[in-house]
Amino acid sequence: MKQHRLVRVLIMVWITILPIAGRAAVSDWYGTWQSSYTGDSSGTCAVIIGTGNASQASVSMSCSSSTGDPPTSSAGFITASGAISLSGSATGSSGGYSVQIGFSGMIQGNVGQGQWTSMTVTPMGLVTMGGSWTTNRISPPQPVATDPNQLVAPAPTAQTAYTVSAGRLPEAAVNTSATGTLGRASLSVALDLSKIPLEGSFAAQGQFAAGYNVYVAALVPAGVLSLPNVTWFMLRPTPDGWAMLASPIAAYLQGVAQDAGSPIVQVLILENLDVTALLGSEIYVGYGLDSDEMLAQGRYRGVYIVR
Repeated sequence: MKQHRLVRVLIMVWITILPIAGRAAVSDWYGTWQSSYTGDSSGTCAVIIGTGNASQASVSMSCSSSTGDPPTSSAGFITASGAISLSGSATGSSGGYSVQIGFSGMIQGNVGQGQWTSMTVTPMGLVTMGGSWTTNRISPPQPVATDPNQLVAPAPTAQTAYTVSAGRLPEAAVNTSATGTLGRASLSVALDLSKIPLEGSFAAQGQFAAGYNVYVAALVPAGVLSLPNVTWFMLRPTPDGWAMLASPIAAYLQGVAQDAGSPIVQVLILENLDVTALLGSEIYVGYGLDSDEMLAQGRYRGVYIVR
C-alpha cells in the first residue's frame, strides 16, 4: 500500500509535466519561420525559434509593414504544445508615438496561425488595431549551435525560471556554484541545514536526524539525448551515477548527520562534464526522511538550468 501511495505522489508532483502521447517536443519548433499578418495593417515577419528550458523555447520576430507602418520587433516563447505568445514595440517610433504589439496563437507541425493586436499612443489619443497572422517553417528543426568553450551560465535563483516551481526549499538554504565551460562544466550545491524550517514528520526528528536524505533530480527536455518526451533522471551515489527516475527515488546522500563544525552539506552534481548536448536540462535538489515525505512536504528546489 505504501508503494502505491508513493507512486501516486510521484505522478502528481514530479511527472505531471510529461507530454501526453503525440504531443510535440519543444525542440520540434527550433529553426527559422516566415510569417505574414493582415487586418488593419499587413506585412511580413522573420521568426527565429531557439533554445529554452524543458517546457518552452524562446522566439524572436521582426516585422516589416506593407502599409506604411513602422517596423516592429517582438519576443516571447512557444510551449511544447505549440502555444505561442509574443510582445514588442515599433522600431524607431518618433514624433510622440508609442506602439506596442502582441501576437498569440498556435503552431502545429510546420504551420501556425493566430491573432495580433497593436496599441499606438499618439498626441491625439489611443489607436487600437488588430488582425490575423500565419506562419510557415522555412528551415528544418535545428538547435542553436553550441560552443564548448562558452562559459556556463549562472544559476537562476527565481523559481519561476524552472518548470517545477512549487518547491518550498528556501532560497537561503541553497548556494549553487556553476563553473567551467559547456564542454567541461562543474556544478555543486552547498545545502545549509540551519536555513531549513522544520515541519511535518521531519520536525519530530530534527534537522540533523541520522535518517535524513538528500535527493538530486534532473528534468531533461524532449529531443535532448534523443528522448521522445520530457524525462526525469535521478542522481545516485557514486559509482552508480545518473539513471531514469524510478520509485522510490534513490537518495544521493543517505543518513546525513550533523557535522561537528558546520550545518553545511556539500552536494557535488557535475564534475568536468561535457553538457553541450544537455542544454535546457534543469537540476533540482530536495531533502527528507524519504522521497515520499520529501515530495509531500514540497521540500525541493530548482537550482540550475544548463545553458
